[in-house]
Amino acid sequence: MMAMATSGDRHDIHAIKEHYCRINLIRGSDRWPVDVGRALAFLNGHLFDFGLSVHYLRSKCRIHQNNFSMKFRYFTGVSPSEYVRNHRIGCSVTIMEAMNDPVSVTWLAYEVGYEHPSTFCMAFKKATGMTPQKYRAELKNKKNSFQKIR
Repeated sequence: MMAMATSGDRHDIHAIKEHYCRINLIRGSDRWPVDVGRALAFLNGHLFDFGLSVHYLRSKCRIHQNNFSMKFRYFTGVSPSEYVRNHRIGCSVTIMEAMNDPVSVTWLAYEVGYEHPSTFCMAFKKATGMTPQKYRAELKNKKNSFQKIR
């Protein structure tokens, strides 16, 4: 049975998420179009929010171009939805690797912004080639192997 996070764990998770964002998120350039920079700043600030979508992003940032996703991809290398998905999954991997005690996949999905754990599991598998449960099991095996070597 996986543990739910305690209040101490929540503080740890918050610190892990902040650290992940600080070292992994793209920072815009002054030479980029204003709408791309504004959208990137918005995504970075709301990455783990439920309901974050390209439509919501466009409405909040007052972006009206139909080609915005292509423009965003040109400057960042990925579409806005790929950007969000990649960083949510990347952060979930970081959380799993940093936590000593495993947390439930449902709790982890909510923590990184997925309203539905099944959507999280599909995105995780697409990104890593394995389910979160399988990834966690392999991570545990690696940690156990490392401890045996020491």
